[in-house]
Amino acid sequence: MIRLLRSSRPTPGLLSAAHAVGMILEGLGYSVYARVVPLRVVADLMGGTVRLAWRKLQPYVDEERQRSGSQKTFEWFPWLAGQLQRHSPGKTSLPVGAYEAYRDWKPLSTSTCPKPHERRA
Repeated sequence: MIRLLRSSRPTPGLLSAAHAVGMILEGLGYSVYARVVPLRVVADLMGGTVRLAWRKLQPYVDEERQRSGSQKTFEWFPWLAGQLQRHSPGKTSLPVGAYEAYRDWKPLSTSTCPKPHERRA
């Protein structure tokens, strides 16, 4: 079972949360593979979180694969963690949080963001 849970019996709520995190990262992994979301965006936004989640949830995924009899269970989540490990640095170079480092950020152009009343149906 999940290493985090070895000292106690996992509750249904905790197992449900582990499954939900796995499914979200599964979808994100496929989105990167399909080139809908660039790997660099995932790495910058939540690369460390994906790596940590995989380390913590790998025993759960292994157990789910064994239970279901399918190695395709959660196939894109570990793929994503592996791609992040191979292609992106594991640490940020920011000495402070993004909220401070990019406080004065401005969009390239406001003309690329139509106002709600200007959107076409």
